[in-house]
Order: sequence, then C-alpha cells, then structure tokens
Amino acid sequence: LATILSAQCTDERVNKVTSILFEKYPEAEDIAKLPLETLKKIIYSTGFYNNKAKSIKSIGAFTLSSSSVYQVSALKKIGAFDETLKSSIDHDIWMSLANGGYSILTINKPLVTTHIDTRTRLTTDPINRLNNLEAYLNKWLPTYQKWFGNQNGKDYANRYFAKVASNLAITHFIGGELSSFKVVAKTMFKKNPRIIENFTFLTESLLRETIFYKMPPYAISFIRKLLRKNKPAIR
Repeated sequence: LATILSAQCTDERVNKVTSILFEKYPEAEDIAKLPLETLKKIIYSTGFYNNKAKSIKSIGAFTLSSSSVYQVSALKKIGAFDETLKSSIDHDIWMSLANGGYSILTINKPLVTTHIDTRTRLTTDPINRLNNLEAYLNKWLPTYQKWFGNQNGKDYANRYFAKVASNLAITHFIGGELSSFKVVAKTMFKKNPRIIENFTFLTESLLRETIFYKMPPYAISFIRKLLRKNKPAIR
C-alpha cells in the first residue's frame, strides 16, 4: 500500500497518510470495503489520488500484510540474514531455510503493520537493482545447479532474473522513464537468451499493471484463486 502511495510523493507524507489509514482501518479487508470516495479523501494529499485509490481497492480485496516470523534457533543454524545483499533479502532467507531442511507454515492473517521510512528505493535505480539481483542469484546458483542439474540450474537463474527484470522494466515504462526501461530490457535479454520467454514476461507484467489491477476487486480475487487452483505442482 505504501508503495502505491509513494508515487510522486514524499516519504514523510506517505508515513502520515498510512498512519491515519491504518489506525482507522487496520485490516486489508477493512480497506477493501471502504467506499472509493472515502478512500480518495484520506489519501488526497499524496497526489494522483484517483488512480491510487483504485489500485489500493483492488489489492485490498485479497492482499494481507506480507511478513514472516522465524524461529531464532532456525536463523542461528542457517547463519541468519546475509547483510551483504541489498535486495531479494526475503527470498534469500527462504532459500537458506529450504536448504537447511526447514518448511514454511502460511498464516492467513497480518502479523505487522509496516510504515515506509526514508531510504533509497531500488526501483528508482535500475542498475543498482539489477546488480543486487544478480548478486543474489550468483550466491544461490550452485544450489540451483545441485537441485536441477548444471544447465537447468543456470537456466532457472536466468529465467528468475528475466522475470524480476520484466516487472522492473514495465514499472519504468508505465512511469514514462523510457531510458530506464531500455536499460533494464537490454540487460534482461542479454541475461536470458530466450527471446519469446522474455517477451512473454514483459507482456504479462504490462497486462497485470494496466488491466488486471484495474478490474473490480471481486474479479481480481476470483482470478487469483483460479490461478492458484490450476497452478501445476513443482516437482
């Protein structure tokens, strides 16, 4: 939610608005039930409130706060967080836990309320974001190759890079930052030689950002459930 509000808005203003919003409506479901006009009034000071309100309503119908709780003993065993990584930290800790033989239990309730603070956003610096993404993948490439085989492991890492890069590229494209879009797209195609696959990732990201999130909340929720239900099992 804070990410949506942060477009063309200062962190200080986002913090003030989210504090008011979360105090009155602490649950995602509460925000989803808010009349659109009421939500617009609350976030008016962040700018572009019409589009932002629609986006918030669309994700509020099915999105809970994304957070994790770990056993201290498990973190100690896997070496805790890798402070050398600047991005993909959540995926890194999940990989460490999976590699250590741990499993994940999903809790369908928000655990924390997060307020955005002053920091450099990775999406505003595409080169920095891509370099940090590559650092994460280089760290885990030997594990991917151990799990899937040498070539398949490398292919998996390249597809992972392309998938994340496609989301970043489309974010810059929609924002009118064409130079950043070109930089990310060029790096993406260089890293992952599968041209059709890359175009598929870009198309999926574009459709998601321009059409999917503008659909009514109930339609988005239905499609999400349908996709999860028909998603093939990973072997």
